[in-house]
Amino acid sequence: MHDIQSDRCRSHRIHWLSALPLLLLTGLLATASVRAETYYLAVPPFMDREQGETQFTEFARYLSDKTGEDVQIRASANPIAFWESLKRGDFDLVLDGPHLADYRVQRLDHHVIAKVKGLLSFTLVMRPDNAVFEADELIGQKVAITPAPSLCAVQIEGFYPNIMRRPELIEVSSHEVALLKLRSGEVDAAFIPTPLTAQNPDLVLVAQSEQVPHSAMTAGPRVPARMQRQIRAALVGAQNDQDGARVLEVMNVYSGFENASDEMYASYSNMLTGIWAY
Repeated sequence: MHDIQSDRCRSHRIHWLSALPLLLLTGLLATASVRAETYYLAVPPFMDREQGETQFTEFARYLSDKTGEDVQIRASANPIAFWESLKRGDFDLVLDGPHLADYRVQRLDHHVIAKVKGLLSFTLVMRPDNAVFEADELIGQKVAITPAPSLCAVQIEGFYPNIMRRPELIEVSSHEVALLKLRSGEVDAAFIPTPLTAQNPDLVLVAQSEQVPHSAMTAGPRVPARMQRQIRAALVGAQNDQDGARVLEVMNVYSGFENASDEMYASYSNMLTGIWAY
């Protein structure tokens, strides 16, 4: 009897061991299915690319930690590539200006889930040694801007609606480069986000654009409603979270985020009229 029971035990053990690889594979497949989807966070091309990828990699890691999903960055070689990728729906999550946020809501079935607190505007700045009093006095001179479809590029159109009477617009990779070119004398003026003027008090402020809602985070149709709620909570609560506060600092979003809706950005995509194939 003892031998029969031993044989049975060995048989059960061998059967269990032979099934172990299948059980492990099933467990791995089940785990993979939970994390199978990767969601892509756009790196806007209106800043230094290396700096942008560093910032947004930290941002993506924070969102991954807070949602339990796999969020990865997706960068573009240049603004044209970014625009084409945007139109194709290659980005699931995008943080940028009101004109592009509304474009995605209207054309790409995105929804606004949060925004940077406050309003945003741009200011024409010059060196004191060659400053002018009015934006019109810059006609024919060189002004550094970030390229279309950046908010910088579309807002400067408001100063110069007549294409025949405008400055020579010099496209640069970032606002920091615009300031460097201004200080070196390569351009006569720079059009930069108004908050940057506080960091450059020696420059003369010539004119300021109208204020618009600050940058918005939108989520595309692949992002589940549950994940959208988690991202909203992570952004709005970032200031009260150690990791979130660190990410806000990395992203230079010192004011933090607040709740927002599609309606807050309605009609701002009209600013894109005339931009490429809009």
